[in-house]
Amino acid sequence: MTPSPAPSASPATGKRLGAFFSVFRYSRRALALVWQTSRPLTLGLALCTLIAGILPAVAAWVGQLIVDAVVEAMAYHRETGELIGRGGLSRTELDGRSWLEISWTVRSDRWGQGYGTEIGQ
Repeated sequence: MTPSPAPSASPATGKRLGAFFSVFRYSRRALALVWQTSRPLTLGLALCTLIAGILPAVAAWVGQLIVDAVVEAMAYHRETGELIGRGGLSRTELDGRSWLEISWTVRSDRWGQGYGTEIGQ
């Protein structure tokens, strides 16, 4: 039995790709016209485009920092290493709205010793 030949891209796929890339046919000319009209506008548009591209990565990075802070918000006794309490952020639903809740818990035998304040900071 001979193997069947690998399927090739259909002509319709090539036409769709060609139509997609044809959108950029006049990009160079458009950029040249904007540059001739106003160089500061061209640079401003380029800067805004760059910021719009970087913003999602920055948001993900900040989210990672928040998650790391929540994970690290465990309080251990400095000498014994025993768990004193924990704190963190959680999302809660109330009256059909989503809220961010900040909470912490301290073992009852450690109340009044300043651990809750330390975790909250």
